[in-house]
Amino acid sequence: PALPGYTSYHAFRPQVPGRTTKGGGVSIFIKDTYTSRLVATHEASETIQVLLTIGKTAIQLVACYRTPSQSQESHQAFLKTLEDMNVTPNTIILGDFNYPNIDWAHYSSPNTLAQRFLEFINSNAMEQLVTSPTRRDNILDLITNMGSKCSAPDINPSLVRSDHKLITLDVHIPPPPPEQKTTVKNFSKADFTLLKSEISFKPTGLMETTSQNAESYTTAFYGHLQECMDQAIPTKTKTLSTKGKRPVWWTPAINKLYNKRRKLLQDKAKSHKGKASLISTSKKLRSLIKTSKANFERKIAKDTKDNHKAFFNYVRTLGGNSQICSELVHNDKKFNDPTDIANILADRFSANFSPPSPPKDVVIIPAECNLPVISDIQVKSALNKAKNTASMGPDGIPGCVLRELQDELNPHLKTLFNLSLTTGYVPEHWRTATVVPLHKGGNSTDPGNYRPISLTSLICKAMERIIMELING
Repeated sequence: PALPGYTSYHAFRPQVPGRTTKGGGVSIFIKDTYTSRLVATHEASETIQVLLTIGKTAIQLVACYRTPSQSQESHQAFLKTLEDMNVTPNTIILGDFNYPNIDWAHYSSPNTLAQRFLEFINSNAMEQLVTSPTRRDNILDLITNMGSKCSAPDINPSLVRSDHKLITLDVHIPPPPPEQKTTVKNFSKADFTLLKSEISFKPTGLMETTSQNAESYTTAFYGHLQECMDQAIPTKTKTLSTKGKRPVWWTPAINKLYNKRRKLLQDKAKSHKGKASLISTSKKLRSLIKTSKANFERKIAKDTKDNHKAFFNYVRTLGGNSQICSELVHNDKKFNDPTDIANILADRFSANFSPPSPPKDVVIIPAECNLPVISDIQVKSALNKAKNTASMGPDGIPGCVLRELQDELNPHLKTLFNLSLTTGYVPEHWRTATVVPLHKGGNSTDPGNYRPISLTSLICKAMERIIMELING
């Protein structure tokens, strides 16, 4: 049967030999405004699977009917159809299984035919949503693992010639979070030759240093460096998302086998050959994942000395910790907005620290203190130790720029470091930090389970390294 404005899917009941009447089966009708496709049809067991897509959420709808007089052989085939089904995270099974004496309060039954069916329900963490009779003492089945997203079913009068009452319910599909995009510099495609030539030119603000303090010189230097970087380093658009990503050891070969296995899972009921291919592909996929993961772990363990950041990032993923905080509970209220989360964490972190002292006037240190003068060699050595993998501070200057431009930046930074040292003044650029919340463990929605990580300027860290070496002799 066709219904205008709807896409229809059917699994008709096979014609019984010697029986003159026709009819029976199951159907699913979906509005044409939604995207849907047929996954599988099992006419012998009167079962049909349809995938309904709403936004970015895919829901698997399964319609079934088991006749009360079904033979043992037909019942085994029916149960096998269910057990071979690829139950997705969002699955709704509708129909009438005609199993007697099921206690849905405890998901148990003395009936041997129903026990295997209940095992399928329990193993897939599904639940029966209909608890009141829809025809005499019988109920229609509405079974799903989406219980938290479904409203309580309403039992309404029957439609047309149906002997069962009509069941309606609402399924809440949360809208996908809006994509947050930002523009960042693409340092992998930087033109360092152009950057070196541009940075070598001294603007007016950097020509005369004797009458300047550290703050004014820092402002002029950072302004000049940012202008040069804007000319030599292209930008790219980056999408900020909390969506889970593939593991770092996930290769194109694994992805190809994974997609093949997923397709076979949908089509395996069509032939014995397809099922054999599914078993073979699953074994190959498991073996390839095991090999790829072992090779990756062996490589990062070997390279830990040169790239310890990659090692600890990978270890953090194994523990399930993440620096991305998507939801917090504060004063018994849930907060999902990034601004609210940032403010809650900021209040929590600041409560553990005393307020900063008011800024003091710049004091010139007397000459009799015999402060050392930072040399070109010391600056170059500190810049050469900057790591490309180090997280940059709020000034946006990465380690790769400091290493590549160490000769060009040397005179500027030597002047800046000595001005800061002799005046006892730390520039504003070095007194700000990007604070990242790091989950320590426990409930991820508790603000108390996060500690702050401050990402400061790598240029400031270079000066700190020089001073530390001077103190240690």
